[in-house]
Amino acid sequence: MNSTSPVELYVQTLGRFRVFRSGEAIPDTGWGTHRAKLLFKFLLTEHGRPVVADRLTDAIWPDVTPKAAARNLHTA
Repeated sequence: MNSTSPVELYVQTLGRFRVFRSGEAIPDTGWGTHRAKLLFKFLLTEHGRPVVADRLTDAIWPDVTPKAAARNLHTA
């Protein structure tokens, strides 16, 4: 697939959470990290609404410093 090809995403939220890309399920190992998957879920629930980074990092990385959380967000 080249970078100009459209990609269809289908997200299953009832039952087991799964995401399909062009008809293929993205395996749990395909997210890179567990936090990347949590980030996607968080942004999905806020679809169409702006999300302040501090709120996002507080939700996903509540036990780290704001600087570390910002770094984690950038990495994810």
